Amino acid sequence: MSISSNKFTLYFALFLTLLNYKFFAYTFSVSNLTNDILVLVAIPFLIFALMSVVFGLLFVPFLTKPLSIFLAVVGVIGAYFINTYGTILDSEMIRNAVQTDTKEVRDLLSLSMLPWLILAILVVGFIIKVKIVYKPFFKEIAAKAIFVVSFLVLFGVVFAALSKDLVPFFRNHNDIRFYTTPFYPLYSAIKFSKSLAPKEPFKQIGLDATKNDDTKRLFVFVLGETARSFDYSINNYSLHDTNPYSKANDLLSFSDFSSCGTSTAISVPCMFSNFTRSDFSPSKASNTGNLLDVLKTAKVNVSWLGNNSGWCKGVCDRTSDSRDFGGTDFDEVMLEDVQKKISDANETSFIVVHLQGSHGPTYFKRYPKEFDKFKPTCDTATLKDCSHEQIVNTYDNTILYTDYIVNKIVDMLKNNTKFETGLFYVSDHGESLGENGIYLHGMPYALAPEFQTKVPAMLYLDDETRLEKLRNLKDSELSQDYIFSSILGFFGIKSEIYNPNLDIFAK
Repeated sequence: MSISSNKFTLYFALFLTLLNYKFFAYTFSVSNLTNDILVLVAIPFLIFALMSVVFGLLFVPFLTKPLSIFLAVVGVIGAYFINTYGTILDSEMIRNAVQTDTKEVRDLLSLSMLPWLILAILVVGFIIKVKIVYKPFFKEIAAKAIFVVSFLVLFGVVFAALSKDLVPFFRNHNDIRFYTTPFYPLYSAIKFSKSLAPKEPFKQIGLDATKNDDTKRLFVFVLGETARSFDYSINNYSLHDTNPYSKANDLLSFSDFSSCGTSTAISVPCMFSNFTRSDFSPSKASNTGNLLDVLKTAKVNVSWLGNNSGWCKGVCDRTSDSRDFGGTDFDEVMLEDVQKKISDANETSFIVVHLQGSHGPTYFKRYPKEFDKFKPTCDTATLKDCSHEQIVNTYDNTILYTDYIVNKIVDMLKNNTKFETGLFYVSDHGESLGENGIYLHGMPYALAPEFQTKVPAMLYLDDETRLEKLRNLKDSELSQDYIFSSILGFFGIKSEIYNPNLDIFAK
């Protein structure tokens, strides 16, 4: 039997698409898309089209058969465990499998494995037996290019047409990736193998950090979530007055402030690290001390209060004074603890307050009813059921509520006379609200719109003279790269790790 290379790619992509029926079943079971036949049909097609593109690029002579056999076997193994045991082959399951003895292996063998074994044998046999016919070199390149581009265009057109349904769904249900085979088992195997590699010793930084003087200082760092600078009226946003409290307290807003990433997992570790965005990597950050460590070395008391469901992304792991509020209530649930920490502080202190802020797509769940000011609102996670106006109104209500929270803390600091005080508010990343068909966040930084990378950043200082001098930086181009050294600068900390060029207070 002979078939062309493109036809083989189509057959193999179709086989893996069908092998992922548990993925589609789970997808449909957790979605509210069951009444939308077009979307239900589109999801399998998009997976098929995407695999056609990927395999169209990967399948080349001498690699096609061994690669397809490997992927088919892994795919069948993954499908077997998902269907028979409801088991996801993640890195920890692979770790368990590696440590399994022969008795445990025998216990796993059963007749239920037979159909899957037969399927694997049939598929592998077909791949070995079939003759894949390739055209002359340049004709083959042309045919493959047409094949790949055609499916890429089809994927793009269908995804763009249904993005209002698909983007929020996949953002809310990122756990469905566990059901993709062979891709998630392969990812898990790579993750497991990396965990076996010897790690470099943890790198401590700022071990020479000391305070310049004995002035008692207290600084509150309010870490926002999913807020974009564009919707801040203090930055001349005119649709809604989203910052009445910050205006009343005359906070300094930096209107051109960029994030380190477009997701919490990148931006939060990055802004607390001594790396700039161009130097940052999650692996380096996780194996290196951060701002909190340096502050503790300099004898600054450090606390972390968090209401973000993703907790602190490892930043506060070495901080003993921390409390996770879990993100099940509004952000004001933390205010009592914030007040207590400010009132009870006797030594120089740094307090992080991590908000759930404007986390979407359920923006309507982020604020109490008294902040339901801008209407009509989008009171559902299904963004396709809402107009752009409703989405923006609801999102702006979250900004208004965050502004209230930030300035409640400012008011607490104003009532404290024991310390030199300050507060800095910055969001981790921004958010797209449907502009150009893009929703939420997480796009590659190079491709992300400024809605996702330009974030609000506001400063309060009890030293009004010092604050006034900093107002000339209001529209300067700044970023989260400045946070590490600016906080050290506020506390007057000397260290080789301190960079005066990245200290806002030194400007």
